[in-house]
Amino acid sequence: MASRLGRYKEAYQRRKDNSLFTKSQRSFYRRLDPTTTQADGKYLNPEEIQKFWSNIWEKPVTHKTLAQWNRHETKIREKVPMMNPQKITTSDLKETLKTAANWKAPGSDKI
Repeated sequence: MASRLGRYKEAYQRRKDNSLFTKSQRSFYRRLDPTTTQADGKYLNPEEIQKFWSNIWEKPVTHKTLAQWNRHETKIREKVPMMNPQKITTSDLKETLKTAANWKAPGSDKI
């Protein structure tokens, strides 16, 4: 009987979450509160975030310019035609963002 009650509660919560997501995605995601999903429940402070990303992005990286893969990629890149520059205006961005869905993650292009 206990397992049946547990399954019922899980199904009920799933239906409730689906309904909330359908009615208001913003409320659904706010209820999840991703800022406290760390195992210890602590918030990250800006200094820790800055230090973490500084260690990754501020260190200079050099690659072997004579490596086989590098030469191969250079040959491929030479065959690709240059793109024409595109001017993106503020009004273009505003119009595009009006049609974008709220609370959605970026796609494969990270935009």
